[in-house]
Amino acid sequence: MSNTNLVAFLDGDVLARPVTRTLIIMASQVTGLPVIWSRLAERQGNTNSPRNARSVTYVRELLGRSLSPRGVGSERFSGTSPADRQILADAVAAGAGVLVTGDVDDYGEEDLDAVGITAANPDLFLSIILTADSYLDVLEQITAGRRKPPQTVGVLHGLLGRQHPRTVARFASLFNIEPSATTQREPHLMVRGRRCLRCYALASLTSTYTLGLCEVCATVQPNKK
Repeated sequence: MSNTNLVAFLDGDVLARPVTRTLIIMASQVTGLPVIWSRLAERQGNTNSPRNARSVTYVRELLGRSLSPRGVGSERFSGTSPADRQILADAVAAGAGVLVTGDVDDYGEEDLDAVGITAANPDLFLSIILTADSYLDVLEQITAGRRKPPQTVGVLHGLLGRQHPRTVARFASLFNIEPSATTQREPHLMVRGRRCLRCYALASLTSTYTLGLCEVCATVQPNKK
């Protein structure tokens, strides 16, 4: 699967979750999907990260990545939560097609449509962009050389059920293990926007999307690779 037509912008609330940001960053590395975030998103991520977690800044500098530019014209996003208008403007400036956020409903539908961006929950996002091969690759890289649990891909897969039940359910057939029960209720809104998260096409206003997938992608099984 080629991801050359999509840049994923990470919201501050996603960057503040160490497991989630690690999964997305590593998924980026194995799938070729570019991920980026702005100074504002990084500041929010640092502020809200667990005390014992490495800062978002440390992770970014370790990876040798740059911040995306600050966006302009945030005031035009009147349907978006005031606290998130600059984030949406930053996503536009980054050339993003998707904004990965735990607060999809904070972003106005008309605002997203106007700039051709889809806001997607991180669990849904991962369940769509990863294939069986790339999922296993990500888990193997995370567990490689670990001295503390989880030390195997099977155990890690099971533990991910706490925060990423949709992704774990998608790849359940790869493992003979009962995943951990989720620790959070699934948001009532998982995705908003007209850009398909698999083929990245932007649908017309009259088209139907099903949880981030266009009509064609919703009926076609993705390739293994």
